[in-house]
Amino acid sequence: MKALTNTSMVLNSIVQKGSSAYAVINNQIFPLGGKVKGVKIVHIGKDTVSLADGRKLTLFPAVTDLKGQ
Repeated sequence: MKALTNTSMVLNSIVQKGSSAYAVINNQIFPLGGKVKGVKIVHIGKDTVSLADGRKLTLFPAVTDLKGQ
């Protein structure tokens, strides 16, 4: 059995620049369509990232609460 740390993904941040969006996952930057741990990023939203395998990564509420203040 693989250790959980080998497959866990943490969404650190989402950066939107013009019409492009990037997800910072496990402290690495990925564009829409990029692959993180072999899984394609299919959507980057305001505070979520959707992966091709059905997983959805979400920013912690404390991070999203601070965005507009």
